Amino acid sequence: MPRNLPKILLAIAAITLLTFSAFFLKPKTSSFKLTTKDDQFLLTFALTKKDQLEMAQLITKLGLPEDSTPEFTFKLDATSSARLAFSLPTEGNLDVNPKEISFTGKHTSPQISPQIFDPINLPGDTNLVIYSPQTPFLFKNNSKLPRELTDWFFPKIDESYPVVLTAFSENAQWVLVFNWKEVPNYEELSNLIKSEPDESYKKEDSEEGTFHLLKFKAHEEEKIFTFFDDGEKSYFASSKEAAQKMLESQKTKDNLFPQNAQDAVFELFYKAPINVPVSEEMVALILDNDNAKSKLQAIDQVRFLLKPQSFSGLIKLK
Repeated sequence: MPRNLPKILLAIAAITLLTFSAFFLKPKTSSFKLTTKDDQFLLTFALTKKDQLEMAQLITKLGLPEDSTPEFTFKLDATSSARLAFSLPTEGNLDVNPKEISFTGKHTSPQISPQIFDPINLPGDTNLVIYSPQTPFLFKNNSKLPRELTDWFFPKIDESYPVVLTAFSENAQWVLVFNWKEVPNYEELSNLIKSEPDESYKKEDSEEGTFHLLKFKAHEEEKIFTFFDDGEKSYFASSKEAAQKMLESQKTKDNLFPQNAQDAVFELFYKAPINVPVSEEMVALILDNDNAKSKLQAIDQVRFLLKPQSFSGLIKLK
């Protein structure tokens, strides 16, 4: 599986979800098409007259510009561009309602295939979950992890298995679920510690399991990153509390993910926190764009599912 594929998929999903609302044509059915033009990717949209009226309400809610053009262009890095171009053109259908947009389509990329993954149970207040072969690289780019830690950690992940990134609670505590190539020597974490007096590594045994706690000062914030292993899967959490909550949730089977484990290649789910604003931590996990927070505040739910020959998704407003 290409390393940059999840970035490509998220780029397509994010652009489709947050940008296609600005473009108006007059076809019989609403649709979109992704092609290439002048060394760029060209995303064009065609909306029915009825859907144009529905879309106008969505534009207002999302705070998008009212002036529009029938197309949108964007660029990716050279490697990602080559991968995406290989599967083009891609077309899909749109279904527009006053508070919801859904889309479906087909793709022709021969490089996309599902991997075997046993579903995991998520905490009941989960707000975000991403299932992908390459989540660590997306996660590395969009989170405030210490470089020393990611350089030690990510090369040790077994890339032949999918991974899951999930966030929950009001302050977006997160956990990355993955497989090691081989269980590392956790004592090596002590080598990442600088001379700072408030940084340390500690192994902690309890009835719940063994936690490896790395107290680190990251971007002027004190964090206690936590590793733990549970059977064949391993976990990397933003805090000890997040690790404990994730481990506790594995005792039940009422919130399994991914729901399409047998044929999903990539799956994203976002649900807005109830009665609280979207946190800065959540924005950082989803989007690498400080201006996106106002748009995210208007969104209640986002779903995106990629299968070997098709994809589907929706965006639902509050």
